Order: sequence, then C-alpha cells, then structure tokens
Amino acid sequence: LEKKNKLITAGEKRTIAFHEAGHATVSWMLEHASPLVKVTIVPRGQSLGAAVTIEAAVEAPELFRAVVLEDPPLGRSKSRSALQDIFPKWHTLASSTLSVDEIEARLAGLDMGFAGAAARYKAETLHQLDPDVLQFAIEEKIFVDYDNAAALAAVRPPALLMQADPDRGGIISDEALESMRPLPTDMRHLRFAGSGHKVHADQPDKALEAVLEFFGGN
Repeated sequence: LEKKNKLITAGEKRTIAFHEAGHATVSWMLEHASPLVKVTIVPRGQSLGAAVTIEAAVEAPELFRAVVLEDPPLGRSKSRSALQDIFPKWHTLASSTLSVDEIEARLAGLDMGFAGAAARYKAETLHQLDPDVLQFAIEEKIFVDYDNAAALAAVRPPALLMQADPDRGGIISDEALESMRPLPTDMRHLRFAGSGHKVHADQPDKALEAVLEFFGGN
C-alpha cells in the first residue's frame, strides 16, 4: 500500500489492519520467531521483515520459490551496538508529553543524524510510539536465545542475502557473517559497499539488478 501522504481512508485502514494482523499471526505461530510484546496498528518504521522471512522459510519452505533477505538482524554490528545507546534516548522522548515539534527539536540536539524530513518523520513516529516497545529493545530481549547461524543454516529455499555496509549502518558485521559460514549451498551473498541498512533505498539500481538476476535464475 503505497502512500504519498499520511491521510488514509477507512478502507485503507481496514487493509492495513489485516496486513499488520498477518505479521502478528505469523510471529505468534512460528516456534522460533521473536515473541510478541504488544500488537498495535501504529506507524513504527521497519518491521523485522527479513527476520520473519527467515523463520517462515524454515517452517514452511514449500511456500517459497526463493527469498530475499535484505540486511537481516543477525549478529551484532557497530550499528546495532550504537542502537543500544540510542534506544534509551528514544524511550525518554516517546514517554514524554512533548509535541512533535518539541521532539524534533530534541532530536536535533541529540546529534543522532536526523535532519529535515527524516527528523520530522522520526519525531512523529516517537510521538505515537508505545514506549514499552523500546523498553523491550533496551533490555535486548528481541533476540534472546536466537541462534543466528542455525537460523541461516536451516533456510531451504534459494536465498539472496543482501549485506549492507556495517560502516554505513548495516546490521550484519563482516565478523558475524564469517562466524555463520558455511552458508547454505543455495544462498547467495552480496555485500553492498557504501549502503546503509535500507539497501533498496540507498542503492536502488544495484539492489533491483541483484534481485532480478537472482529470481531470473530461480
């Protein structure tokens, strides 16, 4: 559901509710998926898509022709470590009674790299966010007892693992990925130098070319 603005109709709200309920249902049903904390239909940003895809591909490989894993949250990179320092600050803002404008100003003062539209979007997200979600991340319970190597090794469908650049915000460090080798025979690994976590946004042409080439052979 592509939106050019943040105004949504009643019909679109219903579509979004079904979509998000699907994420929650899949996470609930998969044995090794991260546990649910609270289910709300609120814009939050990213959605652990690659992590859920890995578990779904392990549990029901017959449903997949192939899977694309865009910088999945496996291992602990500098970016992920840095997030542990940022989460408490976001939690404070999300727990406050500050307005969106005030949160945006605080973000600028915290020097987190947000500016312009990105700062505004982050402020709006924090203004709506349930702080309990961030508390769960602060306590690092999201991936408790999660075996990264075992998860990747259990993926049976052909997979394209798109690794972002750890120095630009990528989640998977080179060391963590090396510790997970050997990768499954049908898993292709591509490293996108210079790209942040959102490979498709930072390097859209290269990402699209890689995905089309991958699916063309599968």
